[in-house]
Amino acid sequence: MKKLNYQNNAYKERLRKYILETLEFPDNPEVRYPREKLKAFNKRFNKEACYPYNIKRKPILKDRISDWLQGMPFNFVCYNYEVLEIAKMLHERENFTEAEEDELIENWWDTLANEIIYLTEVLCLTY
Repeated sequence: MKKLNYQNNAYKERLRKYILETLEFPDNPEVRYPREKLKAFNKRFNKEACYPYNIKRKPILKDRISDWLQGMPFNFVCYNYEVLEIAKMLHERENFTEAEEDELIENWWDTLANEIIYLTEVLCLTY
């Protein structure tokens, strides 16, 4: 069985596509394109998660985004079995070892946060 590869370009593209498809703003239907979605994400994130106490509690941006996403502001999968199903699609694998499953579940929110930061930087946006 091949090892999990988080640096694989195809994996990263599938993950970024999943993120951008999941970022939905039903109250604002004109937010449809990646740059607009990330701008709207950042605006909402800054409003809801970047208050002084939370910045002090979670000074690292990735940790703050990961923590905020766990409050379910968007419809990212959150149950372990759902994370593993998405991981199968992202990694193009049928199954994982128990250790890999644990790793995937443990790192899910941080993985999303890291890729959102990356997408934001690529599209020249700021937090």
